[in-house]
Parts: sequence; structure tokens; C-alpha cells
Amino acid sequence: MLYNPGQKTQSEDGRDVGSQLNKNLNTAEPIKNNTFSFESIKESELPEMYRLYCLSNQRNAELSTVQELSFELFKESMMNEYLISKKIIIDTKTVGIVSFFEDEGVIVLDGIYIHPDFQSKKIGTHLLNSLIEKADSLNKKVTLEINKNNIKLKKFYESLGFNQVSASRSLITMEYVPQSDSES
Repeated sequence: MLYNPGQKTQSEDGRDVGSQLNKNLNTAEPIKNNTFSFESIKESELPEMYRLYCLSNQRNAELSTVQELSFELFKESMMNEYLISKKIIIDTKTVGIVSFFEDEGVIVLDGIYIHPDFQSKKIGTHLLNSLIEKADSLNKKVTLEINKNNIKLKKFYESLGFNQVSASRSLITMEYVPQSDSES
């Protein structure tokens, strides 16, 4: 179920998780790493996931690396057998999507899409730190692309250990090298 700020929802044990979620959103406190989980995206959920993707991109339109995908292209991307796409769940609500794929020696981050009400809550930071830990344990690099004009995002990735490895007219490719590789 996609997050809806005004919605009251009860969990299986009768708790009103909707109001607790709203309470969490109304604080400046970041979401803690252990309060979210991941679930696979079912084909029947794609319209809902597309809505979340569009909301995330509307908030960040000036920072987007690519134009917004049509629903058909989004569906094709999410159902790609090589792309690992997961819903980000907090208190039974879907608040985001993360997608990446693994290749020999590299994990390629395709995107992190967070519902606007959950942006600036450190969810992306926790996800990236988890991805970095996975990369270190597998001795794989992590690569991603960002808009060349997004200096703030570039500095954020650099603070996590990413370095720019190439640039095109509109994009910067950044790379994280596993700790065991960077020490040799």
C-alpha cells in the first residue's frame, strides 16, 4: 500500500500505523536503518509503484538524470530480469523504490525513488550504506550516474566514498571502490 498522509490504517494487531507514520513524518528525526524493510515488486503493484516514481521525480525534477519514463517503459524496466527492484517499506507502507543490478565485479545503482514526504529522512543514506557494505563484502564496485549540474548530490556521494570516474555532456558517472580494493 502506497503511503497516503491522511490515511488511517490498522496493522494486523490493531495498531493505528497510519497515525504513527504521520507522527514520524512530522518530526525532523531521520528514519532509523532498522525501521524499514524491502519487498519484491509484483506486476499487479506496478501502477502504484509508477505513481510513487512520478511523485519522487516531480519533487526532484530539476535534479533528474533522465526524463520521466512512460508507464510502459517503467514497467519494462521494473520487470527486467537483470534489474533487482524492491519496494521500501516503513510501518507497512511503501515509501520508496530502489533498483540496481549486479554484474561481474560491479553493482550498478539504477535508482532510488523516495516518496516526497519521506525525502530528507536519511532513507537514501541508509540504503547506500547498506549497498556499500554489500559491495565491500562481495569485493564489488558500486557505480551510478547523476545529473552533471547536481553539485549537492555529487558532494553527498563523495562523502560516502564515491569518486567521479567520467562525465558526459549531462551526466557524471561515480564509483565506489570496495575497501579491500582501495587499500591495495
